[in-house]
Amino acid sequence: MDVVSEDGKVLVNYEVTNTEAPEIPQAATPAKQPSEIESIEELFLNGLHIEQYRHATYQASDYYAEALRREPNDIRCNNAMGLQLLRCGQFAKAETYFRRAIKTITSRNPNPYDGEAYYNLGISLQFQDKLSDAYDAFYKATWTDSWQHNSFLQLARIDISKNNFTEAFVLIEKSLIRNYHSHSARHLKTIALRKLRNYTGAFACIKDSLEIDPFNFGCSFEKYLLLKQTGEHSKAEEQLKSLQLVMRNAANNYLEYAFDYGNAGCFTEAIELLQLYVNGNNDPYPIAYYAMSYFAAKSGDEQCSKRICTKSL
Repeated sequence: MDVVSEDGKVLVNYEVTNTEAPEIPQAATPAKQPSEIESIEELFLNGLHIEQYRHATYQASDYYAEALRREPNDIRCNNAMGLQLLRCGQFAKAETYFRRAIKTITSRNPNPYDGEAYYNLGISLQFQDKLSDAYDAFYKATWTDSWQHNSFLQLARIDISKNNFTEAFVLIEKSLIRNYHSHSARHLKTIALRKLRNYTGAFACIKDSLEIDPFNFGCSFEKYLLLKQTGEHSKAEEQLKSLQLVMRNAANNYLEYAFDYGNAGCFTEAIELLQLYVNGNNDPYPIAYYAMSYFAAKSGDEQCSKRICTKSL
C-alpha cells in the first residue's frame, strides 16, 4: 500500500506480512577462569567483554595478565593492560606495556598498521610531564588515519602549553580535517586564535562552532574572554549571563571544559571558568576546588594552590 503526494511521489510504502516470532537467544554463560581458557585470542576477547560490560565479579586484567604470561609480547593484551593501568593513574607502569606493544608491532615495519599504542604511550608520557617524548609518540600515531584527529589535537595542546601558538594552529587545523565537528578541536582552535590576537578569526570560529552546536560551552566561554579582551565589557557581561544560564550551574559542565583548558596549559582560564561555578553556588562541589588547586599548582603558584585547597575542607 502506498501513500502518495499530490504530484504522485511515493511518501510511504508498506505491506503487511506474517512474521514468525524470533528465536530466543541463548542466555549468557559465565566466563571461564583465565587458566581454563585455551587461546590468547579468547583471553583477550574475554577481558575486552568484561571491560565493556563493567562486570562486577570479574577483572579484565586477570585475563590480559594470563595472556601475557603465555606470550609476553602480545600486542593487543599489552595495549589493553597498559590502558587498565593508565585508568588507575599508574602512568609509568602503563608506559612499559605500551612500549612493549610498540616493540612488537614495529619489529618488521617502523610504521605500524595501527597507531593506538603510540597514542596511548603519548597520553601516559603526558601525565608524567614528559612532553617532548609525548610529542614524538603522538606524531608517530598520526601515521594511521583513525588516530589523526586525537593525535593532532594532543600535539596542538602541547604546543599551546609551550606558547607555540602558530604551530598549534596548524596542527589543530589538521585535527579538524579528520573531525570537523569536534567540540574540543574547535575550542582549541579558538584558544589558539585568541592567543595569536587574531580576534576576527576567533569570533568567526566561535560563530561557526555555535551554529554546529549551541552547547559548545568552551567556545561560548572563549567568546566571553574575547569580548573582555577587546574592551566590550557590557557585551561580555551579557555573554557571561547567557553562558551561565545554559551551563545550569552543573559542576561537570564546568569541570569538563576546565580540564580542556588545563590539558593545553591554560591554567589561568581553567581557574577562571571554575571560579564562575564556585561563585554561583552556595554549596559548590568540592572537586571544583581540588581542580582549581591542581591548576594553580601546575601553573607554579603553590601558595594559591594551598589556599584554594583549604576551601574544600
